[in-house]
Amino acid sequence: MGWGSWVAIGDSFTEGLDDPAEEGGYRGWADRLAELMAARDPGFRYANLAVRGKMMTEIITEQVPLAVAAGPDLVTVCAGGNDLIIPGSDVDELAGELERAIVELQAAGSEVLLFAGPDPKAMPMVRRVRAKVAIYNEHLHAVADRTGARI
Repeated sequence: MGWGSWVAIGDSFTEGLDDPAEEGGYRGWADRLAELMAARDPGFRYANLAVRGKMMTEIITEQVPLAVAAGPDLVTVCAGGNDLIIPGSDVDELAGELERAIVELQAAGSEVLLFAGPDPKAMPMVRRVRAKVAIYNEHLHAVADRTGARI
């Protein structure tokens, strides 16, 4: 793979909200993985631009341009979860927005890795959006197939 640089974009999942660190505070999966990657490559560059509560449009307008400007080898994208819990949100439009962002990131030379959402069956507060999550995840797989992004 040879990723010498990585930018993580998205919402609270990537930021690391509610992911406790041993020394106190919070430290998400992305920061933990970046530490491992940096241990293998002293020149490794990493930025986590993810912010809790961000909606798809905000992630695309605020974080994607910064990722494009940084020109990393890898961009990870976890987005859409906050949109899915909003009544009336359109999963087809969300997937379309994300696909356009993926194409933009790839055109800038970055490999893109997407995250599908978890099945919310065991999560009482969001179980009601289970069908929307399933449809969105199917869209993500189709987008990955069309663009060559990893999922």
